[in-house]
Parts: sequence; C-alpha cells; structure tokens
Amino acid sequence: MILTEILLPEGALDNATDAVENFRWLVDTTSPREVLWSPDGTDEVVNLYFALWYEGEVNNGGHAQFVSNSDNQRPIAIAAQNGLRVIGAQPYERFVEATIAWAQHHSDEVARVLNWSELPLFQPPMLTQLDDLFFAEKGDHQVRDYALAWLRLSPRVSVIPKEAFNEAVLKHQAKQA
Repeated sequence: MILTEILLPEGALDNATDAVENFRWLVDTTSPREVLWSPDGTDEVVNLYFALWYEGEVNNGGHAQFVSNSDNQRPIAIAAQNGLRVIGAQPYERFVEATIAWAQHHSDEVARVLNWSELPLFQPPMLTQLDDLFFAEKGDHQVRDYALAWLRLSPRVSVIPKEAFNEAVLKHQAKQA
C-alpha cells in the first residue's frame, strides 16, 4: 500500500479540479516511482491515481495517447479500470476494458501506436470511437467528478491546513531523496 492516509489541504474537496490536482501531487511526490509504476491493481490509491491519469491522457490525446504513454502496459490499464470501478465511473471503466480488449486482439495496430517515428500518432478507428464515447460521456460527468465524490466519502482522507499539507509532502519528498 502506497498511502494509508490520503492527506488533502483545506479547500481541496470544494471542487473536482483542486481535489484531483492535490491528490495527484500527493501521490506523485510521496510514492516511489518503481512502486507507483508497477501496479498490481489492488491498491485503491494507485488505482485512483491511474484512473485520473487515464482521464488526463485521453483528454490530451485520446485513447491512442493513453496506450502510447502507458507503453501499452496492461497493469496500468487494469489499475485505471479498477480505480474507475471503485469511484463508480462505470462508463469510463467500460472504455478502458474495451481498450484492453482491443490491444489484446490488434497487436499490429498497437505496434503502430507505440511507434513514435510515425507522427502524428496513429489513431486506430476503434480508439477513435472510444474517444467519441469518452467525450460524449464527459459532458455529463467527468472522471474527476466521480473521484471528488469518492474522496469526500473515503475514511482514508484527512483534510489538514494547507501549510501542514505542503510541509508533509515536502518532508516525505526529503526522505526519498
């Protein structure tokens, strides 16, 4: 388990953007990279981190970017899928599930997506369809909205003064250096 307690600064749970940015900063700065980027799909914090990472990747370049930037690592996709399930974001969970299934059955297209010498990034038709579904769903509820609702209810979350939050994160960073 990466974090037993999710610390967030006062005000972070007032809106989804603040909650997500502070959560991601906490995980990014307090988690050893080799642990974070080798998920086994069982840690809620890691799974939520990758659910939010999935959202960011698709927002910035579609499902092809998610596949490319994760190097098509199945554990990362499974962690994202598990995180989406935990926060109740079923439509997005299905999109990741479809991405995993597509990758298993289309190795030739996956290879093209992972080929950085082919720019712009190859956009397989199936992933483009998933992008369309993702952005249609996003109009109703974004992944970050589901994450905010989950964080507000999680007994693992502790809200502390902003200065204490910054100090805790920096102190943990110093331990890892």
